[in-house]
Amino acid sequence: MRRRHNTIRQLLSTGVITIDYVRSADNIADPFTKGLSRELVETSSRGMGLKPVENGNMRET
Repeated sequence: MRRRHNTIRQLLSTGVITIDYVRSADNIADPFTKGLSRELVETSSRGMGLKPVENGNMRET
């Protein structure tokens, strides 16, 4: 763990990698990490370039 931490610190300090803050509202990965409302799932899906499902093709469970 310490070696990985030191490697990350070195990569950050040399500019090889950067860490950017992404607000939750703008995070298109949210559907993969937590439950969201239908509206946020649709917004995130469009942000990932996914096409909406036709209502006739949706299966209810």
